[in-house]
Amino acid sequence: RALPFVQVHNPHQRHAAARQLAYSPTLLAAAAALLGVAGGLRLYQDSLFWKKPGNDITGWHADLWTVPIATHHFVTVWLPLHRVEAGGSPLHYLPQDGDAASDLSNAPAPGLCGEHHAPLEAGDATWHHGWTIHGAPPLADGVAERLAYTASYYSEETPVVGGAFDVLAKGRRSHSSVEVDSASAPGLRGRAAGFY
Repeated sequence: RALPFVQVHNPHQRHAAARQLAYSPTLLAAAAALLGVAGGLRLYQDSLFWKKPGNDITGWHADLWTVPIATHHFVTVWLPLHRVEAGGSPLHYLPQDGDAASDLSNAPAPGLCGEHHAPLEAGDATWHHGWTIHGAPPLADGVAERLAYTASYYSEETPVVGGAFDVLAKGRRSHSSVEVDSASAPGLRGRAAGFY
């Protein structure tokens, strides 16, 4: 089997452009709004994901499965660094309301089910909570490679009642997205600022 992707961990520690993006006021404001906190955000990590033609699926997973922090207040932004079409291996989000979400061994592979937001342009953003199950389909031969940037943030603050996280945490049974309030996160495009 081919690798699912090449990952570069914490580019913000080595490159000024990545550091500027990781600590962007726009991304920090969006993360705070989604978590329902006034501040006190911390960057857990940022990454570059490079998927080349022929790379395999990125299997279903939740970010918090591998995060050694005792928090549920965790979000990740996924930013394509160029246009990503539906066939270009965008992130797919698994609906939380079916058998697939409760038993991933029987879930169809990413790309065969799940919602995505492609096409996405460079600078569009999708956000997901740390417990959101997501993955990406393989990238077929002959398709342009895909490069995306991610940054994950967490807060130790108590969320404000009524925050976007609280909406999701109330046991939603249908798959939908919560739009980021553009007043609290200026600069994000509303269409692509879905939160899962």
